[in-house]
Amino acid sequence: MAKPKTEPTEAQKAYKTASEVHKKAKEANAKNDNEATKKALEKAVAHLKSVKVTKNRESFIRVGNGRIDAAIKALNGLGKLASPTSYEYGETDVATIKMLVGDAFKSAMAAFEMSKTKQAKGAAVKATFLQ
Repeated sequence: MAKPKTEPTEAQKAYKTASEVHKKAKEANAKNDNEATKKALEKAVAHLKSVKVTKNRESFIRVGNGRIDAAIKALNGLGKLASPTSYEYGETDVATIKMLVGDAFKSAMAAFEMSKTKQAKGAAVKATFLQ
């Protein structure tokens, strides 16, 4: 059975364009047309840079979606701890959970803000309960 044909990704399209431009540069170079070679190579470099950005975006989407799904699943599991028939907990436990989850969320969001200003990432929050 044949696989269904999928559309090329943005990175694949950009790479193909860069390859075509690079081929034109090589052809111009073979004809000793230095100006055409220079222009074609500059265009190829610009396209290759866009490939990197596009690949980074695709990676962000792929990895980000998985991490968001995992975080939501973890939060749903955390909510299941609220069952009084299955678990025993007090108000201090609930406050601790709220604080830890809130701090972890703030830290994650601060990392995005800090990356804009090229500062170091925030410290990780570790969940621990006092007994």
